[in-house]
Amino acid sequence: MAEVLFYHLTETPLESAIPPMLEASLKRGWAVVLRVGSPERAEALNAHLWTYRDDSFLPHGGPSDGPPAAQPIYVTAGTEVPNAPHVLMLADGAGAELAELQTTPRSCILFDARNPDAVQAARLRWKEVTGAGLKAVYWKQDGGKWQKALELFESMEGRGLQPNVVTCSAAISACEKGGQWQKALELFGSMEGRSLQPDVITCNAVISACVKGG
Repeated sequence: MAEVLFYHLTETPLESAIPPMLEASLKRGWAVVLRVGSPERAEALNAHLWTYRDDSFLPHGGPSDGPPAAQPIYVTAGTEVPNAPHVLMLADGAGAELAELQTTPRSCILFDARNPDAVQAARLRWKEVTGAGLKAVYWKQDGGKWQKALELFESMEGRGLQPNVVTCSAAISACEKGGQWQKALELFGSMEGRSLQPDVITCNAVISACVKGG
C-alpha cells in the first residue's frame, strides 16, 4: 500500500535534512525522484548533493546529467519520473497529483516550519491523502532526529505500553499539524483516564488544533 510521509522541518533547512534521507533510500536499493519548486532550486540542490560533506558520495543527477533513467536519485523541478522511483520526495512547494501519490510506494513531503504557506499546504495535503484512504505518517525533528509522533503513540498503546504527558503532547501536536482536531480532542480527553495532567504544551497544542479545525 502506498504511504505518504510528512516531514516537518523545525530545526534544520532542507539542505541539511535531505542528504541523510537520500542516503538511507539508496542503502535500501530505492530509486528516488527529488522534486522541488523551481529549476534554479533543482540546480542548486544538484550541486549541493556533491559537496554537502567532504567524505560523501551520493550518485545523482538532473535532466542535463546523462540518461535520466540511469540516475539512482533524479533531481528535478518537473513532473517527470524517468527512473521508476520507489520514493518521491517533494520539497519547496513542489506538488504531485493524488493519483501519483496513490501509485508511488513511498512519497515524502518536506515542509519548513518557518514558512506558514508551506505548513498550511501540508495540512491540506494531509487531509486529502487521508481522505483518499492512504496511509499518512507525520514526522517532526526533535534534537536532530526524526520523531514519528502519532504513529509512535498508537504503536505504544498496541504493545500495552502507557503513554506519558510528553508522548500525549507529541501525538496531539501531530493531530494539530494534520488538521485532525477531533482526534486531538479525543487524545486530550483520554489523558484524564490515564491519570495524566496536561501541561502548557499539551493545552496549547489542543487549542491550536481546535482553532485550525474551525
